[in-house]
Amino acid sequence: MNVEDVRVELIKCQLGKETINKIWELVKCKQLKINGKKVQSPAIHSWKPPSENFLQINTDGTYDQNTRTGGWGFVVRDSKGEVLLAGAGKFMRAAWAIQTEVVAALKAIQQAAQLGMTHIILKTDASVLAISSLLHRN
Repeated sequence: MNVEDVRVELIKCQLGKETINKIWELVKCKQLKINGKKVQSPAIHSWKPPSENFLQINTDGTYDQNTRTGGWGFVVRDSKGEVLLAGAGKFMRAAWAIQTEVVAALKAIQQAAQLGMTHIILKTDASVLAISSLLHRN
C-alpha cells in the first residue's frame, strides 16, 4: 500500500473510532511503499509513552504543494499507550505545510481541553512549532 492509498482509506472514515481502527490495521502491516520502495514507518518504533499521570498528544500535518491540499491528524495516549482520543481532517485548500501542522496541534488541544484532559505533552515533527513553543514557555 502506498502513501496515497493510505490517505484515501483514511479520508473514507466517517468516525474517529473508525479512523483509529483503520490506522491500527495499517500499523499491523507496518509497510508502506514510497516511490515503489517498501519503507517501515519510523513512528512505529520511536513512540515513547509519557510519564504516569500525563497524556501525550502526537500531531502531524501533510501538504501537497502541487494541489495545495493537505490533511491533519492527532492521537492522544496515556502512559500505558492506550488511545484515548484521535482525530483527523483534510484541507481542500491549504496555503503552506505549516498551516496543516498548526491546525493539527490546535484541533488536538481544543478537543483534549473539551474533554477535560490536563497534564498534556504535545509532540509534533514540525520543528517550527517545537521551537516556537520553547520560546513562548515563559
